[in-house]
Amino acid sequence: MKSKVIVFGATSFIGSYLLSKNKTWNGTISKKFRKYYDTLKKKRIEEVKNKLITFDFLTKNTVNNIKKFDILINCIGFTKNFEKKNFKINKEKKKFHLYLEILKKIIKKNNVKLIIHIGSNYEYGNSNKINNENSKCNPITKYGMYKLYEFNKLKKVIPENCKLINIRCFSIFGKNNKINSLIEQIKFKESLMIKNPNQQINIISICYLNNLIKKIVKCYKKLKNIEIINFCSTKPLIIKSIFKMIKIKKKVFFGKTSGNNILGSNDKMKKFINYKDKANLTKLKSYLN
Repeated sequence: MKSKVIVFGATSFIGSYLLSKNKTWNGTISKKFRKYYDTLKKKRIEEVKNKLITFDFLTKNTVNNIKKFDILINCIGFTKNFEKKNFKINKEKKKFHLYLEILKKIIKKNNVKLIIHIGSNYEYGNSNKINNENSKCNPITKYGMYKLYEFNKLKKVIPENCKLINIRCFSIFGKNNKINSLIEQIKFKESLMIKNPNQQINIISICYLNNLIKKIVKCYKKLKNIEIINFCSTKPLIIKSIFKMIKIKKKVFFGKTSGNNILGSNDKMKKFINYKDKANLTKLKSYLN
């Protein structure tokens, strides 16, 4: 029997991309928060609107709306306000607890066999060492602390017959990404200030994430109950070098700091998909110009 997939967080950069590339997959959208969506989220919705199911984690009756699927891809993250000075991590944790309670019921009702959770490289913490999936996590940012908290809580709620895969994503570029991401700023801004030009990043196209997730969906029965997979390029790029790929001249001001590096190994990822840095760089050049 063929697996049925649902993507939680269809208005996210990753969630909307996965839905647009996989015809038989469905996704969830929040009716309660839709009025707050910005132009970018509305654009993402428009591209996948025929595949959406209403899901409001604060409403108990929402469990009945989610049915007949056995694989869940979790792109929901309560991380919108992390950059604000008055951010309170405990408030976001309470939201996540409410979501978990609903999620447990949905998993049980649908007999979910696999959950793919979208994590972050910030779970590792800043380090000039190359992090593999066995590296110790010591996040120093609120965002990193919260993403690790999400993963640890999910591990406790999944039943024995369900597998959990945490994909720790590094820097991703692609269509409909958030405007404040580095690559989007480089692509669209006529002038910009780069504070950490010598910082290294493992940047990678979102198309490879789609390939990775599709492969996991096909072969998850062979995997361990809990797995971590880094999603990143093989060799990191120095931010300053990215500007050499751009044909259009821009006014760029570089700072003097090197920034903090969170570097990753993608050896495990390459066991699942065919990936080459050269092809990835070609995609990056094409996207920037």
